[in-house]
Amino acid sequence: MATQLAQAGNHLLTELVMEIKSGNLRRCEALGLTDNEIRLLNSLTIEDLHYLSQSPVSIITCQIHRENLRLLLTRAKEVHCQNQMIERCLRLGASIDLLNQYFGMTSLEVSARRRLSGIRGNAGRSQRLSDVQQTELWYRWKEEGMPEPDDPDCLQIMVSCAEKMDVSLTTVWNIVQEWHRDGVLNAADRRNGHVG
Repeated sequence: MATQLAQAGNHLLTELVMEIKSGNLRRCEALGLTDNEIRLLNSLTIEDLHYLSQSPVSIITCQIHRENLRLLLTRAKEVHCQNQMIERCLRLGASIDLLNQYFGMTSLEVSARRRLSGIRGNAGRSQRLSDVQQTELWYRWKEEGMPEPDDPDCLQIMVSCAEKMDVSLTTVWNIVQEWHRDGVLNAADRRNGHVG
């Protein structure tokens, strides 16, 4: 590790000297070098640079930025969960429009993900539900509090309904959107004593 830090430091010094010789002092200033240190780097000869490049002494210290590490690990978990949800949606026949709305995915990204997941055929196509299935979906939706389509929990509930009913996620999404457009969700909410 110490050797690698020394090599990285030597490489950095050489780069900084080249920046200074080109008249670019901002990088040196951004690294916290003083005017005197910048002048010293500017005065280095080829022999000096050769000596520095061979030196085992490190000018760099390695330190963990704990807050950034915490944020990075948290974000990694979020991305992992999001990728798992995208995979579930794809397996349930999510359309490009649905994946675009909830994840901002383009048609090319969806196509690539489907291909990598081995999903072929009529992926993303809606299907018609029987009256019995529509009634079942309605009761499941009502049980979950009838969230609006843009509610953060809505996708998870739709995925759960599609899995339990063994129907296309796109079909569930289209029906929920239709209920929302027709005001069915708000009307049912008011009847149940909630504000719609």
